Formats: sequence, C-alpha cells, structure tokens
Amino acid sequence: MRAVLVALALVAIAPASAFVPHRAPRALKAQPLNLLANIFGSKAPPAEPTADLITQKESVDTATRHWCSTVTSGAEDNWQRVVNLYAKDAKLWGTVSEDLRGEQDLIDYFKFFAMIPGLSLKPGSYKSDVQVMGDSAINSGYYTFEIPQKDGSIKAVPARFTFVYRKREEALDGIEWEIVNHHSSAVPEQPDALSPVLEQTVDAATRHWCETVTSGADNNWARVCALYAEDAKLWGTVSEDLRGEQDLVDYFKFFAMIPKLSLKPGSYKSDVQVMGDSAINSGYYTFEIPQKDGSIKAVPARFTFVYRKREEALDGIEWEIVNHHSSAVPEQPDALSPVLEQTVDAATRHWCETVTSGADNNWARVCALYAEDAKLWGTVSEDLRGEQDLVDYFKFFAMIPNLNLKDGSYKSDVQMLPNDMAVNSGYYTFEMPNPEGGVKSVPARFTFVYRKREEPTPEGIMWDIVNHHSSATPAQPEELKPILAKAKHAVGARASPPGVRAASAFLPEVLICSGRGSSDFGGSSPRPVAALHLKPKVLLA
Repeated sequence: MRAVLVALALVAIAPASAFVPHRAPRALKAQPLNLLANIFGSKAPPAEPTADLITQKESVDTATRHWCSTVTSGAEDNWQRVVNLYAKDAKLWGTVSEDLRGEQDLIDYFKFFAMIPGLSLKPGSYKSDVQVMGDSAINSGYYTFEIPQKDGSIKAVPARFTFVYRKREEALDGIEWEIVNHHSSAVPEQPDALSPVLEQTVDAATRHWCETVTSGADNNWARVCALYAEDAKLWGTVSEDLRGEQDLVDYFKFFAMIPKLSLKPGSYKSDVQVMGDSAINSGYYTFEIPQKDGSIKAVPARFTFVYRKREEALDGIEWEIVNHHSSAVPEQPDALSPVLEQTVDAATRHWCETVTSGADNNWARVCALYAEDAKLWGTVSEDLRGEQDLVDYFKFFAMIPNLNLKDGSYKSDVQMLPNDMAVNSGYYTFEMPNPEGGVKSVPARFTFVYRKREEPTPEGIMWDIVNHHSSATPAQPEELKPILAKAKHAVGARASPPGVRAASAFLPEVLICSGRGSSDFGGSSPRPVAALHLKPKVLLA
C-alpha cells in the first residue's frame, strides 16, 4: 500500500486547483487583533505600532524572503545553505513530508526538496503577516512553489506557511533570526458553513458578473453592460483597446454572446480590498470557449475589478464596476532532540478536549483559549484568521455534531522558546459522523505557538494560543527517506525518561495513527473535501 501511495505523492501534494492558474494569495492583515473584544465586549483600539516594531517585523520578513530565495537558488550545496537557516533544535513540517523532522531528518528533507531541479517560487505569490514578541517572532503567509515536470510542464503547489523564529546572538549573512519551527502545508478548500468576511458583497458582485457574462441569455450583452458605471473603462481579455461607453457595449455584444461561453469550475479565485465606498477585486478565472471542431479552448486570465458603491442595490448587488482589466495569464519560465514540557502539552490536550466537548457554547469556550492577537490556519479553511474570522471558524468547526478525536491519534513534541514562548507540534485525527453513515476520519498535523499567561485559567492552563496551524497530513514522495525515528523503531527504540517523549518513541506511532490515504477527505490528497459543502470565502484583505 505504501508503495502505491508514495508513487502518487508528487501528484497528491498539489490540490486540483494547482493545475490551473492559481490566484495570487490575498494580502494579509498586519494590524493587531482583538479577538476577545469581539466575543465579550468592546475594547479600546490598539496602539499604533512603533518604528522599532515595524523595523523588527521587516527584519523577520527579510529572514523569510531569504529562506525563499535560498531554497530555490539551485546551488550545488543548496541543501546545506537552507539547513544553515534553522536552529539546531528546529522542527519542520515540510510541505511534502508526513513526518515532524529535526536534526538529520530535517537535513534529509532538504537534500530532497532544496535540490529539486528548477524549483522556483511563483512571482507575486509570497504574502506574509508578522508577529513579534521580544526575541521570538512568527511569520504566517502564503507562497506557491513551481516544480518542473518530466513532460516539460510546470506543477504549481500553492501552500501556506508558519515560521517561528528566535533572535540570533549575531546576524548570519545579515539575517537576524533563526528558524526554530516551520510548518508548511498545501492550501485546503473550505466548508460552506464558514461565513465570509466583510468583503463578501464585493466578491458577490464579481461572481454575479461571471454568472451573467456566461448565462447565454438573448440580451446577455445588455445585462452585462448594466453592471458597469456610465464612466466605466474596460481592458477586455481579447481586445487590444481601452474601451468605454459604446466601445464597451460593442465588446460585450461580441464576448458576452459567444455561444456556450463558460467559466471553468474551480478557476475563480479572488482577493478583495475595501476602501470606504470604493473596492478592488483582483484574481483569476478561466474561460472555456467551444471551438468549431468540437473541442474546448481554455483561456486562463487574471482580473482587476474596481468598484464604486451604488446608492441603491441592483438585483442585490451593491457595487458597480468603474474599471475592469482582464488579461491572459502569461507563461511561466521553465526554467532535534525533543523535550515534552507537561504544561504546554496540557494546554494542547485541553484544546482537544474543549473543541470536541459538544457544549452548547463550545465555540466561545474554544475561542477563549486564544490570545487577543491570535492567528489561525484552520484544518478546513484556506484563510489566515483572526478576530471575528477566527470566531466564525469555531462557530462552524467546534459545533460539528459528535466531533471527536480518534483514540491514540494525539502525539506531540514541545519546544520552549525565549520570552515565555513555546511551540507544540504533532498529530491528531478528527472523527466526524458521515451523513451517509459511518465515521469520517481526518488525519492532520498541528503547530501551536503559545505565550505564557500572567495567571493560569480556572482550569489550570498556563498558556495562550497566539498562532495555530493545522493541516491535513500529505502523502510523501518516495525520494524522501523514512525519518530516523522510524528506522530506530524497526530495531527497537530506547525507552524515554518518564514525562519525556523522545523522537524515536513519538514518530513511529504517528504513522499508525495518521492513517495516510484512508481519509475520505480526498484520500491521499492533503485537501479536505467538498462533502462539507465548501464554498469560497473572501479572505482577509
């Protein structure tokens, strides 16, 4: 079975949407968050960041960009150059590895990943959001890897990341931070039940345009033109001219009347910015146009819609288009020694017990475990969430009826950081009732970043969650060697001291409990499925 899974690994790691042009990930919010204020009442607005904090955030972002440029540099000793960016006690959840890796296992990962010929980062795909806490820092965001295939094509692997940094005593090549924990995972789909953020109305306007232009109605050109302001300007996908007024009408008398024009399912991706009564939506869509020979021509394009708020909604749409630029997508060039700290582990186990408790107010009980400035990459959400968006996630996820954690699936590995910070990395497998009967298993890997509370909670929990990244367990390429802990397990692992879970004891059990490839959420694919009725959500702008 493993041989079959690993043979499919490089295909499985990339979600289906990775094989069509993927949207440039949305820009992430950088301001401080006030989660508990949204739950329990209003609070004073956060203070403006100081110049020193801004400089520190920039230095953290520089460290992450340096990692990106290093891992894709193609140097002969590239794996060594990448490994040098990690602390000696660093832990890694690699994008294409099912294992939590440290020491030699981390090196083995980059001997594979950093040496992929022609590996590159998609231009414009890197977006980040930095949190600085003294001599520790977190950078959460998106990047999209591009991997050349044997047939000459390029495979895009959109992913989301969490880097946890510790300040170096001395800068290395100008970089002030070393990586102590790195979690990279494929971007998942998202359940319908998760509410979109405030930018929903703008996204709805763009989706309405897409539905209208492909509706095939007899008067379709007029219905599309009605969505534009009188002073609107258009760069059409298939026109070399900037068009307005009658020229814009003439364009849609052609384009909107193409017989059986359609939008490729799953190709629409968007990123919304709202500025008062104006808004911008940038993204991707792929048109499908029937040809005379019966074939379908796909026209992948990227768009920018600029909107102005209407005085009154039209067919429920609150925005009119004042500028629309649609262009074909251009071609791309070919070219650890583990230590288990009981109080941190207790905080994570408490989270697991709370999220699966089934209480009437369960979402609020879970949200209370997060710091005011917390960030969340949810297992079944493609969005980086904070404040109300984090609350909305748990109003869905923590309220799933009979949500459960599979017995024996929880395994963890704790790291202690400066400034009363800690990281817990590990595995858990969620179980939820399947509407068709039986139980659906969702194996996942997690990274919790904690900050110590001034006072324990009534339950005795000493840590606040400041960053939480949970992702479905990916399949693993056969080129990646089994990690050393598995080899040790094969010949008999040494017993760990009481209260300490050594890597050799921790990781072999993970393979058993993770159930790779058995999940109904996409089999060996890292994506959760549309069985939860996933719908796109306009993300943090």
